[in-house]
Amino acid sequence: MSSTQIIILFLGTPFMAGVLAPFFRGRWLVQMAVWTLALLSTLVVVYVWAGMEAARLELTNIRLVLAASALWSTAGLAGLLVGREAENVRRDAINTREKRKASEIFR
Repeated sequence: MSSTQIIILFLGTPFMAGVLAPFFRGRWLVQMAVWTLALLSTLVVVYVWAGMEAARLELTNIRLVLAASALWSTAGLAGLLVGREAENVRRDAINTREKRKASEIFR
């Protein structure tokens, strides 16, 4: 795996989990499964990255680890905000469609 692929996977998994989670509002078990899957896949990516660093005999900088964890949580939060807004738009579209159907019935 290249470093670019690792970075994309590292930041992409919490973002996608954040986008998916609001669509399962009220189903805490599904939300927990989505976040757990993102966390587990991130741990695998970190394991691969640490193995690549160890193979090059380089020590991992603690500042880099702290920055990466901050980026991971920021990506998850950004995904959560995007997903929440997308879910609100979807709900508004469904409500608008139902209101149109109701108004056509009473015409």
